[in-house]
Amino acid sequence: MYGWPLPEHAWRFRVATNEPAISHGENAGHSRHVWVSDWNAVLALLDEWPWAVFYPLYVNPTFREAVFRDSHARAGEHFQMEAWNCCLREFSVRAF
Repeated sequence: MYGWPLPEHAWRFRVATNEPAISHGENAGHSRHVWVSDWNAVLALLDEWPWAVFYPLYVNPTFREAVFRDSHARAGEHFQMEAWNCCLREFSVRAF
């Protein structure tokens, strides 16, 4: 998921998937790029996959709390706390 800030503190999000990398089912071989402007719409698109158990590479500090909260709620006991701690620590190092 990528986000671009818009005027008036709004955001526009692009959810891009590389389905061959995460699926072997009926939709394998397709990728898509969808634009949405609502966090719930982002979650609906992401929830098509087990995104909450993937390892984060980077989380924008603006959305860190929401992404952490929603991924933890979805992953439950499979939540990768070590990966999240690493991601947040790497951001802190890059910020300086």
